[in-house]
Amino acid sequence: MNKTPPGRPNLNASDRDVAERFLVEMLVVLPVIGISAFELPEPDSATPGTPSLELKGPGASGRGRETGQGFNVLAGSKARRTEVDSIHEWTHKLRADLVEKGVLEQSSDGLLFRQDYVFKSPSAAAAVLLGRTANGRTAWKTPDGKTLKQVQEDALDATLHADS
Repeated sequence: MNKTPPGRPNLNASDRDVAERFLVEMLVVLPVIGISAFELPEPDSATPGTPSLELKGPGASGRGRETGQGFNVLAGSKARRTEVDSIHEWTHKLRADLVEKGVLEQSSDGLLFRQDYVFKSPSAAAAVLLGRTANGRTAWKTPDGKTLKQVQEDALDATLHADS
């Protein structure tokens, strides 16, 4: 461990302002493109102000939200029992692994999430629920029909406009 804390770089006020603005913008943009390395884990897993999202499809219905760790599908969500023939191998393996671990349980009308589960991306979550390839940014929607992509773009626009 370094016992001497590092000093701040020698920048004039103007350069420091530009660097700080760039950092703020990057901390907003990086999670939108799936990089969460700079986010702290959150104790309750739900990011404050993050809307609840829904996914509906043949034999599937789920609820979830974005978190600092990934996309959290909530317990009680239902995944489609069958998979399409063209499903990616990784999605097939992930679904089988979730059944084996007891996260997904066979029910009379599909696969039921017995507990909350955090996926690495909204697309992985959507693919597992729908049993096929899916774009999670367009498949997950707010109750009023706004896609996750629109929610993310609105949040980015609000942050960028607040800084100008």
